[in-house]
Amino acid sequence: MLKLYLMLTKKISLLLVAYLFVLSSVAEAQMFSVQAQPQRITTPTSGISAGVSFVDFSYRGPAENIGTSNDFTFSAPLFHGRLDLGGFSVYGIYGRGLGEQDNIYSELGAALNSGFILVPGSHFNVIIPLALSTEYVLARNRRILNNSDEFRQNNLGIRSGLQINARLSQRTRFTAQGLAGYAFSITGYGLSSGSSTDIQLSNRLYADRLFGQIGLFAGFDIVSRRYRLDDSQFNYRAVHQNLILGVSF
Repeated sequence: MLKLYLMLTKKISLLLVAYLFVLSSVAEAQMFSVQAQPQRITTPTSGISAGVSFVDFSYRGPAENIGTSNDFTFSAPLFHGRLDLGGFSVYGIYGRGLGEQDNIYSELGAALNSGFILVPGSHFNVIIPLALSTEYVLARNRRILNNSDEFRQNNLGIRSGLQINARLSQRTRFTAQGLAGYAFSITGYGLSSGSSTDIQLSNRLYADRLFGQIGLFAGFDIVSRRYRLDDSQFNYRAVHQNLILGVSF
């Protein structure tokens, strides 16, 4: 009886050792398989950027106001900053003119961004973007003593167009976008109103997840906006050319 018990115990031990060996081999193979798979790089949805904006703010109203104290014509490189958090963006431009032309130009805006997929795809897709935006634009010169005579416009409008996204490699991608917009425009003191129309072209080159969750990107924008107001002395065209460097996360 004792001899039979020892034989059974020995067989069970051998089977248990064989089972553990097979189980460890399978686990090792699975671990190797997981490690061999390439790491998936997710696409960041947020970023912060800064750069230089070359602004040309030119008068488009009656000729008799050219060169007077009410002429806010402005052309100079300014500072540009932007924060994107998913579907929400905040951006601004600020600076002074050079030399004797001591004019100031500033703009602060925000937008809610959405869109519709036109051509789906993981490596290439086309989107119809849609944005609700608002901007406050201020232009002044040192000859203006009365604040009510300054160029102060509040814009509230909508933009849409076409956006192309291309995945160049696992960590790099490229986007190009063209937008057209229409906005209601009201002076800061409510003395005049009208509309503004704009066209925006932009592109970005991204290098994602270079330092943990942090990536880098660079790009270029050109924005042209035309004001048509009841008070024609405030009819201007603003052209922005923005050089952008940023961090994505």
